[in-house]
Amino acid sequence: MTEPIELELKRIADRSRPADPDMEAMWSAISNRVAKSEGAGFRRRSFSLRPRKWAAPALIALCLAVAVPAFAAPALNWDWFAQRAAKSLESGDGVRIDRTITSGGYSFHLLGAVSDDYRTDLLFQLSGSDLSSFDYVAFGSAELTDGRGGLLRLSDHMTAEEGGTLNGLLEANAPMERGMRNYSLNVKDLILYKEVSVPVDLRAMGPNGQTAKVDDEEVAEATIESIVRTGGVYTVRYRLAAASARINAALNPRLILRSDGQPMNPTRSTLLPPPGDNSVLMEETYELSDAQLASAEFALSRLAESRRINAEWNFSFQAEGQKAEQAIYRRKLDSRSVANAAGADFKELVVTPLEIRLTYEEPVRSFKDYPYLDYEQATLLLNGKEIEGGMFMNGNGRDRYYRFLSPEWYRDWSDVPMQVRLRSLKVQAKASPDQLLELAGPTDAKRTIETEVGGFPVAFTYYKDGADLIVESNWRSETEGGITQTYIAAGDKRLLAEYVPEAPGGNGTRRKVERYRNVPQGELKLNPFLYHWTDKEKTETLTVN
Repeated sequence: MTEPIELELKRIADRSRPADPDMEAMWSAISNRVAKSEGAGFRRRSFSLRPRKWAAPALIALCLAVAVPAFAAPALNWDWFAQRAAKSLESGDGVRIDRTITSGGYSFHLLGAVSDDYRTDLLFQLSGSDLSSFDYVAFGSAELTDGRGGLLRLSDHMTAEEGGTLNGLLEANAPMERGMRNYSLNVKDLILYKEVSVPVDLRAMGPNGQTAKVDDEEVAEATIESIVRTGGVYTVRYRLAAASARINAALNPRLILRSDGQPMNPTRSTLLPPPGDNSVLMEETYELSDAQLASAEFALSRLAESRRINAEWNFSFQAEGQKAEQAIYRRKLDSRSVANAAGADFKELVVTPLEIRLTYEEPVRSFKDYPYLDYEQATLLLNGKEIEGGMFMNGNGRDRYYRFLSPEWYRDWSDVPMQVRLRSLKVQAKASPDQLLELAGPTDAKRTIETEVGGFPVAFTYYKDGADLIVESNWRSETEGGITQTYIAAGDKRLLAEYVPEAPGGNGTRRKVERYRNVPQGELKLNPFLYHWTDKEKTETLTVN
């Protein structure tokens, strides 16, 4: 195969293959879309007052933040995002504000603020007599400024207490400034939402491409792009078209699936790159029995603004950035002592008032470096406790870090034993270029080829759909895995399937469907090309402190 073809295959394969999600980039891209659809700024996600899944993000234009003196934070129901900030305030690594302002009939209690070298968090509570009667709550706008007029974007996260009180966190993805500064927090207006739904005439096991009109002010049409069913796993990809020039993503429009009138909870939901500003493209995976699927019906669900409260809360306080830096513990890591099968180059252990961070750099990879190895999970073993971590990216994507939230704080971290357990090794591999499977005279009748790819049993089913060739791959191994992308050799040409955006980790099944547009007549041979599998039992433990 020539080098230009290799590079072209790499370019498309890299776009298509399941990859670790860059959460910050995803949120940034979604926020930009939401900003276009809503004039008033929102935050990254709406506040749920009932035990429901999170709403689609909304943008909030905000800014800088703070930290130091000590106070005991109340034992509240903080969510995952706010727990570390609450612990830091309890440990004295923050500034106590503890002020309440009531406006428009709602009380905003600003508890305090804490900062590290990456971010700044402000903890607050919002209360009002009728908050529990609404599904979601959002601020019209919020800004945090320093004395020099600096602004930074904030996200927020909230959980509900009994009685309708919301425990919240405002977070800036930047540290506070050095030196003592004056800060001002301005929060305006309260938008109260209720969820509405209307039935949509789409069949849960109907054909791909089915379309239905929607009786809704925001969404005009719903289209099923694809349905994949393997065993009890059901994955649907759908597109919603706006009733106007631009869809309002801040209202979180989506299709929900009901069985016998009861809403079914997806095991995974992924917002995919849409074809334009006037549509939303989603993929959702469910675990459904045959009986549940037989009675399943689609409905459109979204948020609808119920009330808008004119209110304003203004706070001023002082904080000193240098004191936050003094609470940070750093330890450079010896690459030899933390060597691992995935080739991740661990650089530094960083302990801050908000998190424990293990930074690393991914190896430089070219198309000739297959197989690629990556661990899917990381657990911090902290003085006998196990803490699950999440992976985040910086800059060019190769600079990454695992983030862990410590359940306790030590004044001296140098003697605190810490290990990281890496587990579940994902292998992304390339099939031999000589493994060419002859596609004998494709017609609209389905034909199947049984073979092995990398030692794993795989069945390829192919058939014509007009001028297009459809190739379905079914991973038959008990080992978790699947085909990432195939290609077809047609004479001296290499044909690639139509590019379709994928959710990180695939569609939740071991089956993949590819469409080759306008395939020529003549001899056709299929190469399995790229595939992946996961060794769930693979584990490595690295000592980091």
